[in-house]
Amino acid sequence: MAWCEAAGINFVLGLAKNKRFDALSRAGASRHSRRSWTPCEPSRAFGDLTYHTRKTWRRTRRVVVKAEHLAKGANPRYVVTSLRQ
Repeated sequence: MAWCEAAGINFVLGLAKNKRFDALSRAGASRHSRRSWTPCEPSRAFGDLTYHTRKTWRRTRRVVVKAEHLAKGANPRYVVTSLRQ
């Protein structure tokens, strides 16, 4: 990410699930899943948040969240991007 930013290159990179992202996105995802999820149909909602790590990221970055609920349960996904809204 730092190399892309220094070179002026926009990026969209997948992030591994972790407890911190899950906690930050849980409130919106749970409201969405209770409101619109039915066992027969997948349900998806998108949102974003700003995030930075304590050690590895030198700056705050935008993380886009896909809160998906499938028949098997929740399936959140995360990407970090330099793109603006």
